[in-house]
Amino acid sequence: MEHKKASKHELKLVEVDRNSLEARSELIEFVNGNLVLGLPLEDDALKNGRVVMFWALHGSKKVGVSGYIPKTPFLAETAKTVIHPDCRGKGWGAVVSQAIEDEVRSRGFKKVVTTIYTSNLAMIFIKLKQGYFFEGFHRDHDRPGLHEYTLGKVLSDSN
Repeated sequence: MEHKKASKHELKLVEVDRNSLEARSELIEFVNGNLVLGLPLEDDALKNGRVVMFWALHGSKKVGVSGYIPKTPFLAETAKTVIHPDCRGKGWGAVVSQAIEDEVRSRGFKKVVTTIYTSNLAMIFIKLKQGYFFEGFHRDHDRPGLHEYTLGKVLSDSN
């Protein structure tokens, strides 16, 4: 069976309402149910705005989530991108990655960084192809045995 490749023109980011317990709970359930490895997303980070999260929608279908953490007025760190299991391997990871970068740029940040588990080769390749550079290696970063790379990109005013 042939799969149609995902397109950024078919994706819409919708910010999760941090004031709605129901909206936060739905997002937390999705992230924690589909994030392989990693630390669980907690309600407090969403509620107080430390992390800004978005549903990635294709029509009305939720293909995944992503977000960012404002670090300084200049720098944002992307939150873990999680693609729905039914949508993996169809190009949505790259589309959501680009969409969150565009969102960060539109909000005035000049640099974006991301941490990616060393075992997540698909996202590492996506980010490198999108112009990110290797900036660091973090042994036992989230927990013992779980290592991450940091990749970063200085944002231009256009894509």
